[in-house]
Amino acid sequence: MRPITLTMQAFGPFAGTERINFAELGNNPLFLINGPTGSGKTSILDAICFALYGETTGAERQGNQMRCDFAPENVPTEVTLEFALGDKRYRVQRAPEQFQPKARGEGTTLRKHSASLYRIDGELELITSKTSQVKTEITQLLGLSDSQFRQVMVLPQGQFRQLLLASSTQREEIFGQLFQTDIYKRIEWALKDRASDITKRKGEFDNQIQGALQVINVENEAQLVELGCQLEPLLNQCQLAHQQTATQVTDLQQQKRQAELYIKEQNELTYQQQQLAAHQQSLPEMEALEARCNLAEKARGLALVHVQWQDAQQKTATLKTQVGHLAEQETAQQKMLAHAEEAWKEAQSQAQHRGELELQRDTLKQQKQYAMEYGQLLASQQSKQTEEVKLRSDLTRFREHLAKLEQESQQHELLIHQSKNELSLKPQWVSEQQAFSATLQLLDKIDGLAATLAQMSQQQEAQRHNVTQATAVWQQAQHRADEVELSWHRAQAAVLAAKLEPGTPCPVCGSEAHPHLAQFENAVITQEQVKQSRQLVESALSALNEQQTALAALVEAHKLHQKQHQEYQESLVTHAYQTREQVMDALNQVNGQLNRLETINLESLEQHLVTLRARCEKGAQTCQTTEQQHIGLVASLDLLSEQAQKVLETVAQLVPDTVKEQRINLAYIDAQRQNVDQALRNLEQQWQGAQQHLEQQRIAFSKVQAEHHSHITWLNQADLAENEANTHWSEALANSCFADEAEFLQTRASEESIAQWRAQLNEFGTAQIKLEQTVADLSTRVNAQPATDLITVTAQLVATQEQHQAHQAQLDHITTQWRQYQTVTEKVSAINQANQQLAEEYKVFGTLHDVASGKTGSRISLHRFVLGVLLDDVLIQASERLAKMSRGRYLLQRKLDGFKGVAGRGLDLMVEDSYTGKTRDVATLSGGESFMAALALALGLSDVVQSYAGGIRLDTLFIDEGFGSLDAESLDLAIDILIELQLSGRMIGVISHVSELKEQMNQRIDIKATRTGSTLSMYSNSVVNQV
Repeated sequence: MRPITLTMQAFGPFAGTERINFAELGNNPLFLINGPTGSGKTSILDAICFALYGETTGAERQGNQMRCDFAPENVPTEVTLEFALGDKRYRVQRAPEQFQPKARGEGTTLRKHSASLYRIDGELELITSKTSQVKTEITQLLGLSDSQFRQVMVLPQGQFRQLLLASSTQREEIFGQLFQTDIYKRIEWALKDRASDITKRKGEFDNQIQGALQVINVENEAQLVELGCQLEPLLNQCQLAHQQTATQVTDLQQQKRQAELYIKEQNELTYQQQQLAAHQQSLPEMEALEARCNLAEKARGLALVHVQWQDAQQKTATLKTQVGHLAEQETAQQKMLAHAEEAWKEAQSQAQHRGELELQRDTLKQQKQYAMEYGQLLASQQSKQTEEVKLRSDLTRFREHLAKLEQESQQHELLIHQSKNELSLKPQWVSEQQAFSATLQLLDKIDGLAATLAQMSQQQEAQRHNVTQATAVWQQAQHRADEVELSWHRAQAAVLAAKLEPGTPCPVCGSEAHPHLAQFENAVITQEQVKQSRQLVESALSALNEQQTALAALVEAHKLHQKQHQEYQESLVTHAYQTREQVMDALNQVNGQLNRLETINLESLEQHLVTLRARCEKGAQTCQTTEQQHIGLVASLDLLSEQAQKVLETVAQLVPDTVKEQRINLAYIDAQRQNVDQALRNLEQQWQGAQQHLEQQRIAFSKVQAEHHSHITWLNQADLAENEANTHWSEALANSCFADEAEFLQTRASEESIAQWRAQLNEFGTAQIKLEQTVADLSTRVNAQPATDLITVTAQLVATQEQHQAHQAQLDHITTQWRQYQTVTEKVSAINQANQQLAEEYKVFGTLHDVASGKTGSRISLHRFVLGVLLDDVLIQASERLAKMSRGRYLLQRKLDGFKGVAGRGLDLMVEDSYTGKTRDVATLSGGESFMAALALALGLSDVVQSYAGGIRLDTLFIDEGFGSLDAESLDLAIDILIELQLSGRMIGVISHVSELKEQMNQRIDIKATRTGSTLSMYSNSVVNQV
């Protein structure tokens, strides 16, 4: 990061606008910021840091504390910084929270903290105007937080040792940002997550094993194996007992079935014997049925001859009847033939009128063509007229719509003008909104302080009560201690009195007479008890002091809060509205106005105006096009009228005798033509009908005549056949067993009846044989089986089945336990196998995690190991400069041993003293030595970061004071180092009031302090530029 320009307005000690153009100092300048104490040298660094992060370099002052007291009220406090990152330029503007005069009326309004970040690429491009987001964007661009920026690129006054004395953890964070080594952190986290996941999954598998073991009520796998050894022999025993009882049950069931079968067959034999006796009772009836069936079969032999004789008689009678009917038909058909010949002659005479009808039909056909043409012209004319009416209506409607659009466009232009006027007042509404919000915040603070004061009053009363109680406790303890001490003195007097002898002087009063000797009291007080009582007095007094101190602190805090409450009340007096309701009402009105302004979309309104104007142009074009179409349509209507009149004249010449209204009437013409066509068809049909009818009558007469002759021949042949059939029947009846035709007819039966009778006879015989065979078989089986006691066998079976069920229940229980054992064994085996896979994975990822997180070996994490290597490179560069500045005495080293515990190691610094040959902590360096070491470390860090190109460019370094702690020789060496660094492409600014620096550095910024604020002057190559 390289600053280009810095503009400060009412910032720090600068009352007006001060602008520093760093480009005027040249490329990669080494310059001095000089001025007396308090003139504002550090404020330049504060302005840079505040513009970027909203914080000052020392982080001791807030942005709202940086306003210049000399600045006029109408000049806002603002800082603008343009800087470069590589080949890209940016501008950041920031203003702290401050009070400003109201736009309208008297008093001030609170302006909130604001910031904006821009990219300068030919044009000014806004990146963000959100105050909180500006700091985030700056941190991402520079790769440094505000604290890291102060430690790496700015060495603030009194804090240049921060980077040098930073802890290992703090230095890890700074170096990680500078060298972009977060990938190693992510590797550590990834390994940790993988190892934790494996450990978690292994724990889940262990829980699954315990859950599986709990299913069969065992605690561990050893008990599981023992349970299997117990269950297997018990299962074999149960299976053997179950099999034995099953065999016994099967045998007894077989015996029971045999006994039941014996009884069943005995009952069946009795039943079949009864059926056979009942069957034999139907034997006489079956014999009579067989005799009748034999007679019917003999009668069936004469049936054919009898049927032939009857058929011959029937055929002769039928032919006689048909010959009579045919004779009558022949006479009637001869009369019909005569009538058909007369009708044919009449049709021949009517066919002479056909030519007249065909001429009339041709005239009607031509007339219809003209009528259709007239109809088409009339339809076109009506269609055109309808279209003309529609076009005339559309044209009127289009003209009205165009007028509305033009009116709406004018109204919209007026609305845009009004909206622009209203939007121009938005800053005033925003200012009033901020003022009312500040007033509400002030009211909230007043209410909060009032509640706090009330609470503090209660706390004071409670604390006074505590002081009173502590005083009472202290007084009681003091009184008790005095009593104990007095008792102890009395006891000591009694001890002395016991040792006095008559005539011996008293060691206390010296008297040789001892009339009243001191006596021992009931309780003897020891010196330890006296000491304890005095300690209790001191404890009570200490507690009393604490309570009094707490009371004094509460009273003081109450005074401070009361003073602040009074100040807020006095500030509230300056506001126009002093009650919350008034402020809320005013704020709601302002918010309503702002919300209404937010709904105004000027761009949308202007776009809508463009749309309305385009619609007006399109409407005008539509009106013009529609009007031209209407003119063309009127001309078409005139032409159609002329053509229709010509058609009417032609039809009048064709059919002059026809009524005028019917000449082009298609319905009338079609009706006339249908009449003519029907007359032609009638003539044709009449002649063809007569011709066809005559031919049909001739054919019918010939057919009836031929049929009559044929039936006469057939009748003669039938008479001969009847006589022959009568002879055959008489001979057959005489040769049969029947006396006459009546007896034959009585004995005769149908074939179905005879077949039914035969089937009935066969069924009876079959049943007779089946019953006799069944009785014989059952008798044989019953006699061959031994008798068995069914009741005894049933009782034995029930007892054996109960024993078998008991064995079955025991076997089911043992089998269930065995299956559970097998299932659990298989599940535990599978889990153990998966656990083994997890153990193999943990050997890899767990070990890698332990190594990467610093739990083994040197106890240094992977991230710190990488940063340690980078720090070594930094220390090489820093040690070269420190050796020059310290005249070869000091070198910087990384601490590699002597750590306590396992936390925070690997990035701590030591200094090697060549005078003593020992290494010691950097904190033991003096002020001047610490400044040289911090300067050397910052410069070395800048070099290494640039060489690694980690995405962060340290092109600038500001050093605030510190040079005053160096002697003349060390100062010269430090300046030589800075000049050397300048030649490598750095911008270095030194803030100091040391006169030697002012003499040696030609490029500088001088700050002059006055009674009305400070001003800046830039010196470059002995040329003064007033800022």
